[in-house]
Amino acid sequence: MRAAFAGNIGPEGFEFPACAACNRGTSGSEQVFALYVRLLDQIDENYDQALIGTLIRGVRNNYPRLLPNPRLGASSKRRALRHYGWELERGQLLDDVSLVGVPEQFDEHARMNVTKLLAALYYRHTGAVVSGASGVLWGWSQQGLPGVDEAQDVLFDGMPELVIGKRTNTSIGDQFAYRWGVNAEEGLFGFAAGFGAGLFVFGASAPWGKVSQLENWERFGPPRSPQP
Repeated sequence: MRAAFAGNIGPEGFEFPACAACNRGTSGSEQVFALYVRLLDQIDENYDQALIGTLIRGVRNNYPRLLPNPRLGASSKRRALRHYGWELERGQLLDDVSLVGVPEQFDEHARMNVTKLLAALYYRHTGAVVSGASGVLWGWSQQGLPGVDEAQDVLFDGMPELVIGKRTNTSIGDQFAYRWGVNAEEGLFGFAAGFGAGLFVFGASAPWGKVSQLENWERFGPPRSPQP
């Protein structure tokens, strides 16, 4: 997932064993995920125009329907404003509102990348692997939207351990940080991560027998990119 970081330079200590089939089967989706990580992070120090251009070309070739829509119509903008409780300022027109649409299909790519990150962090902190006997829960949002800060606070309350991604002798700023926690007695593991000031993701795993009847939990399977 190096393309999610400016200059293709990610934090150290996040290389994990994976079979060739998993690596080949997820590379396309990682490209889509990395594009939105880069686009949503508005911090100047994290901006990499050359990398964003490369990612846009790659997604256009492999997943053209996953490109962001910068030309939302008036009805789409009105729905977004109502959904988030935003109001136009006096004299402001819809044409003045800068909104970019994220395709609904992005959810499937987020799902693959967040569950893959969940499996990697689970291995990093427990030394074990997430298997088909586990259930997983995942989600994503753009930071700064109404309600997201409150949701982060709730998740962080149950995840006492903070990890900030770093590299020796190279600063990568605040491009990646996460909190995690584990309840060994219940077999529950969870994390919540931020990519700079842009994308916020969270994931959890637990024994499938304990969560199979709960809403939004699904059985873990080998991560694979969705079809174009």
